[in-house]
Amino acid sequence: MYQELIKETIDRICEKHNLGQPIVVPAAGRMIAEYEGVDRAIELFEGATDEFKNDVFRLSAYKATLKTILYPMKEK
Repeated sequence: MYQELIKETIDRICEKHNLGQPIVVPAAGRMIAEYEGVDRAIELFEGATDEFKNDVFRLSAYKATLKTILYPMKEK
């Protein structure tokens, strides 16, 4: 569910602002934070971590993005 919401959000942002699709998870997180707000990006990515508890690679990508990009952006 959250992965699909992230994809839909990215598609909408890219179409509206004539941007290319991000290739990696951190770029997607940064894009959502920039265009739809940090809180929205955190909400989506925290939800995605709950979805991927059994997929260590996806879980790591979403957790790393939260820890290194989104949470620090929130603190500013």
